[in-house]
Amino acid sequence: MTGLEKRDKILVSIAHLCILIKIPGLFLAVAIFFLNNEKSQFFIRGVRQAIGLQLIVTAILCIYYVMGMFGLVSHYEGKSFNSLQLGFLIMYFIVIVSAVYAAYKSYKGFDYRYPIIGRFIETH
Repeated sequence: MTGLEKRDKILVSIAHLCILIKIPGLFLAVAIFFLNNEKSQFFIRGVRQAIGLQLIVTAILCIYYVMGMFGLVSHYEGKSFNSLQLGFLIMYFIVIVSAVYAAYKSYKGFDYRYPIIGRFIETH
């Protein structure tokens, strides 16, 4: 992709990396989207992918914490570690790795769509 502004590439990369700070990162990514006046198609698609992934991860984390409140998973010290927690941990690691990769690809100027959920994010 040629003719992209460096500012757009940096902002999209930052939006992808905002997932590293969880819920405050979601608000930061939304602020990046709304505070940028000149929106290119690259910027809109990239930040929407980042916000969509963060919304999905936030929903999954909320489900995880609700499950913890009912004793289905234990996220407090002194309790055992179960396979459901391991599954959530592996899934979260995969999300983090793909967000860092998306930030890298965006900084290089490529449109990045997340596997599995990217098409869903584009249509909604």
